[in-house]
Amino acid sequence: MESVLFSDPFLNHISTYLNPTTLYNLCKTCKQFRIIITKSHFEKASILVIRKRLLDIYETEAKLLHWLNKLQSGGGVIAGDAILFCILDEKKSMPFECFYPSTFKFDEELIKCRSLAYDIRYHDYAECTKFYTRVIKHAVVKDSDVNRFLNNIFLFDFCRNKYWYTGKDHIDVKSFNQILSKKIKHDGHTSYFSAKQYTSMGFTFVKN
Repeated sequence: MESVLFSDPFLNHISTYLNPTTLYNLCKTCKQFRIIITKSHFEKASILVIRKRLLDIYETEAKLLHWLNKLQSGGGVIAGDAILFCILDEKKSMPFECFYPSTFKFDEELIKCRSLAYDIRYHDYAECTKFYTRVIKHAVVKDSDVNRFLNNIFLFDFCRNKYWYTGKDHIDVKSFNQILSKKIKHDGHTSYFSAKQYTSMGFTFVKN
């Protein structure tokens, strides 16, 4: 039995059907799984959840791929709480937030979501110009470096997660352990208001 549980069949097949929370629970309950399950497995599992939720929006792989290519050509990345919800595989969904560099040229086709009617509103705040749709938010930042902007705008490391597409899927997650355990280490400068939305999700904040 161990040859099945702790070998190639698990790593190359069974694990591809598991979400990040299940992988984390396996690591917490079995020493052998802690050895064989790596960060790359959590990354692949998170990408699968992200792709599944995007597919729910765009309905077909062809439409989703078309949109992802548009995202790539615009230099965009997906970041924000929606990535957090995907990692946790929460039943409640959050709108995906796409961030583009200041060099981005507005593309109306990029913001279309399925065949639904949509409403575009322009807002300037927090150094963003945001284009709102029903299920995806688009923000053009006033910085040519999106990553630099995201590092400045998100208060906590566990929120600085992003997904992008270059013909293949990429994800950058700062700490799977903190996210999946819902125990966040911080430097003591966390304000009540900035942490409240996460404590309501079951997160606890622990000083370093």
